[in-house]
Amino acid sequence: MPLISQTVSEMSVTALLVFSIFAIGDPNLAIPHALTPACVGTVITLINIGFGGFAIGLNPARDLGPRLIATLTGDGGLFDAGACIYLLSPILGAVLGGYAYTQLASYAQSRRVVRQAAALLRDQGVYGVVVPTPDAMRRSLEQPPSSPAGSQMPQLALA
Repeated sequence: MPLISQTVSEMSVTALLVFSIFAIGDPNLAIPHALTPACVGTVITLINIGFGGFAIGLNPARDLGPRLIATLTGDGGLFDAGACIYLLSPILGAVLGGYAYTQLASYAQSRRVVRQAAALLRDQGVYGVVVPTPDAMRRSLEQPPSSPAGSQMPQLALA
């Protein structure tokens, strides 16, 4: 496999692993704490079964120790041509996987809050609430809406 495709493969597999670990540890998903180790082990096993043909590392420490020993014994170099694949790609993949999960989780959380607010308003008898976008709010503040001539909003009297 060419160097670029191996690097992308290692990054994507590590990103998948970190994304899954973030999901397992998310308190909003309510996975029981006692099942966390089994879930993480299952994810690692499935990744190794599914992507094992690519000689995945998933962890820079799995490659660094043998690489150090090979360097000390004279069998290889610490930073030879393939070192970036198993030393740097997992670090970049972990950052990408964590970032992807935090972005998707914040989006899902905002959608959850909107659904809860809509349900709360429906329970109170309020239907069809329109939430203006920031651009619409800015335009309404810059330009007050024009009303047809002679029509005024009725004033409500407080009793």
